[in-house]
Amino acid sequence: MKGIGVSPGIAIGRAVIHWKEKVDIIKEYVDDPERELRRFRTALEFAGEQIRESYSRVLQNVGPNEAAIFEAHGLMLQDPDFTGRVEGLIMDESANAEWAVKQVADSLIQVFEDMDDEYMKARSDDVRDISERVIKLLLQVGGAGMTRLSERGILVSRDFTASDMSQIDRDMTLGVASESGGRTSHASIIARTMRIPSVMGVHGLLDRVDSGDMMILDGESGEIVVNPDEETLSRYREKQERYQCFLDRLSEVRGMDSVTLDGARVELGANVGSSRDLDEVLKNDAEAIGLYRTEFLYLESSMLPTEDEQFEAYRSVVAGMGGRPVVIRTLDIGGDKKLDYLPRRTMSRSCSML
Repeated sequence: MKGIGVSPGIAIGRAVIHWKEKVDIIKEYVDDPERELRRFRTALEFAGEQIRESYSRVLQNVGPNEAAIFEAHGLMLQDPDFTGRVEGLIMDESANAEWAVKQVADSLIQVFEDMDDEYMKARSDDVRDISERVIKLLLQVGGAGMTRLSERGILVSRDFTASDMSQIDRDMTLGVASESGGRTSHASIIARTMRIPSVMGVHGLLDRVDSGDMMILDGESGEIVVNPDEETLSRYREKQERYQCFLDRLSEVRGMDSVTLDGARVELGANVGSSRDLDEVLKNDAEAIGLYRTEFLYLESSMLPTEDEQFEAYRSVVAGMGGRPVVIRTLDIGGDKKLDYLPRRTMSRSCSML
């Protein structure tokens, strides 16, 4: 089988299926929309508490950049574009809150999935993650959480959200495989930071894997082998050893001068979307910020950032780099990257705004 390698490394072990219960939502008319509104707002409060718990857990076990994912989840719960539209459906159509949440979430998911930019397209997973959390609270469906591994194995599921990944035991999890997802999803970002080999976007995976099956997972190539023969097992074990040797060599050269064999110096820089990326940049000894993608400051905001907010965002990155070069890109908005708070005129290129 072949999917998308989202976190490098070779995993060899038994499959453990993580089943997710599908919840069917139908529209129901309510006698008291005000009471339904209160029920929705109570669910938002509980969802906020859960997200804060996820934030603390990821901050402690993974890192600040990944914990910031849940900061963004918390902000969405307060975003009037989301909550206001849900409340409008409840009041205007006397509709049950679960249905209203799903309607608004589905429309937002479609907006993201229609975008050409892979990073923005993957934000549909965040909307799905947050809305499913709120719907389960409204239905009082607690869910089983992530499957707990009694022995080390490879987790297999229909999909993995950032919330799922925040609950994974990295010491027991050899690898992760799912039918949906891609490299830019927040689940993938957390998997890479946790250094868990992962493959996503494997069509028909659950139809071909059972719990207990021996699996090989290649997080670089995206290949998955189920119940391999001894020759295949031996080949991948050798590949696993070579990859570990490669990681050991990388750690040895971190901090050394970037110079080619013929003596030419090469600047190794990093691309960032915010100051949240600085820890990883500095940890890997990047010599510069080759590209600061300023559009994320706008895309993550529900209104036009003020001059002071922009100044502080750029200042924190420049200060964090301690005098090393920082290249700040002109705002890349237009085409597939649309902002609801700007005039809806056709913008084929960013220069249309400037």
